[in-house]
Formats: sequence, C-alpha cells, structure tokens
Amino acid sequence: MLNAATRRCSNFSWMKGELKILILEDDVRDAELVKEELRKGGLSFRVRRVESQKAFVDVITHDPPDLILSDHGLTGFNGFEALAVAKQRCPDVPFIFVTGLAGTEKEIETLERESIHYVLKSRLSQLVPVVQRAVWEITKREERQKREEKLRQDEEHFRVLVEGIKDYAICRLDLEGRVRSWNAGAQWIKGYAADEIIGQHFSRFYHADAVANGQPGRALVQAIAQGRFREETILLRKGGVPFWADVAITVLPDAPESARGFALVVHDITGRKETEIERMETIQGFQAAFQDVKILSGLLPICTSCKRVRDYKGQWHSLEVYLQNHSEAILAHEFCDECATNVQPKGADT
Repeated sequence: MLNAATRRCSNFSWMKGELKILILEDDVRDAELVKEELRKGGLSFRVRRVESQKAFVDVITHDPPDLILSDHGLTGFNGFEALAVAKQRCPDVPFIFVTGLAGTEKEIETLERESIHYVLKSRLSQLVPVVQRAVWEITKREERQKREEKLRQDEEHFRVLVEGIKDYAICRLDLEGRVRSWNAGAQWIKGYAADEIIGQHFSRFYHADAVANGQPGRALVQAIAQGRFREETILLRKGGVPFWADVAITVLPDAPESARGFALVVHDITGRKETEIERMETIQGFQAAFQDVKILSGLLPICTSCKRVRDYKGQWHSLEVYLQNHSEAILAHEFCDECATNVQPKGADT
C-alpha cells in the first residue's frame, strides 16, 4: 500500500505524465546514484544532467524542468548561484540540494534557515520523501493559484454584470461600512459618480436624524448577527433629495480577506410607495364617508318646530339637504294620501 506522500506524488505524475528532472552535478557516479534512488522510490521520471552554468541556464530558459536537483560545490558555479538563477528564471520549480556537505554545519544552518530543501549524499534514502514533499508543495501552490485566478475571473465577470444594472444600486462596503465599489445603477439612483462616493461611509445616504439615531449602524449590526438585513426606508440622493428605498445588506463571509464586508443593494420604490399612499388616502376617504352614513342609523336630533336636523358637529340642516349629503337617497317630491285630500288646486270652487 502506498503511503500518503507516495499517493500525492502519484497524483502529480498522473497530472503531468512523468517528472522532468534537471540534475546539476559534475560527478557522473553521484548522478547515477541519485537516479537509482528515485527509481527505487517508484517515481516516473526522465533526467537531464548538466555540469556548467551555461548549460544550466539554457535548459531552465528553453525547457524548464519539473524539478531541479543540484550539487552544492561545482567548479566555477556553486549551488547557491544556481538557486538564485532558478528563482529568477523559474521560481515555481522545486529546487533541492543533493550535496556532500556532511559536517559543514554553517552551510547546513543556512539551508535550514532559508527553508531550502536539501538531502545529504550520505543519506540518499531521504531523497524520495523530500522530492515528494517538494512536488506536493508546488502542486498545492499551483492549485491555489488556479483557484485564485478563477476567483479573479469570476469577480471580473460579476463586476461587468453588476456595472451594467441600472435598476438597482449595488455596491460593496468594507467592514467599517465605507463604500468600496459603485455600479451604474448606484450612480443612476443616488446621483453620485464613483469618484465622489468611494471611500465615504454609507451613512451619507441617510437623513441626519436617522444617522443621529444610529439607523445605519444598527443595519450593519443586524446584518452581521443574521447574515442579512432588509428594510424599507427613506434615503437621500445627491443634493439631499429624499426617496423611498428597499435596502438589503448582506454579509460577504466567503470573500477574500481584502474584499470582506457587505453587499449593499438599494432599489428605488418611490413610485410604489406613492401608489400605496394614494390608495390609503382613498381608503381613509371611504372610511370617513361610511362613518358619516352610520350617523343616520343612530340618534338624529330633529327640531320639533322647523323639522331641521342637527349633525354631529352641532350644525343644523334641512332634512332634505342632510339626507342628500349623508346618504345615496334621491328625494322626489310627492303628496301623501292624507295631504293630497287637503290640498286644493288653484282656482277650484270653495
């Protein structure tokens, strides 16, 4: 059964076929011992050996390897110089010293202090685990870079999408509530250009009384506590013009550290609110009219002499006028049977 380190290296080999290894070594026998140790470890690889600085630079420039194994002491070109060149030309390629520095504590301390991988030639049995660890580290770094690049691309696509939306003001706030991004909808709704508002606290959109009462701060606190906050409130456009807004604040917990904070989405609902207010005023008007009608079913004071009636405000009206104003009845003038016998047409005989 393969151990964890061997499985990780096997995954790397599966991804890249086989390891291309560059050996910087002027001793052919030492190079063969290194290759034999790698074969014993079950690694899939092909090797290219160089001895000079020129050959080393030429290979890493035109055919970069997956791994560099370098001796420390070479004629006219030492291992630290090779490491410096490798970091400049191919910084993502693992570099491991395979050296005979046994007993030279100063050089070994330097390698360990700089976190440089190394294997002593007298302990080549440690070579495969060190190679596996170095390859694993570079594989993880490549995966992290791919994730970061994908995240960057996703953020760019999202930014392009958000910037094109005009019906909603969408912006990002930092953890303190300062504006860090500004889309076209935000400029359209609130009237500020990006360079006017980025870096400003979002409380600038609230009325002074709301700020004094802590409304913006409470919104952020509730968003942190619940993950999301939403309310309908009155905000201010540039110039202090008020408008009704549907405000949503969402925490961004999975964002990179540099982008942590809140997403603020504002929708102008002034038209809907005005319609609601008009509807409520109409309903209240109906309720007032119905209240007046209900007075007819209660006590209705009427003058015994002139037959006028008194309304709830204490004013007197003729019965005919009162009924016309407080009911849907239409009055028609007629004589009752009793009165008709007592009324004589003009010119009739007496």
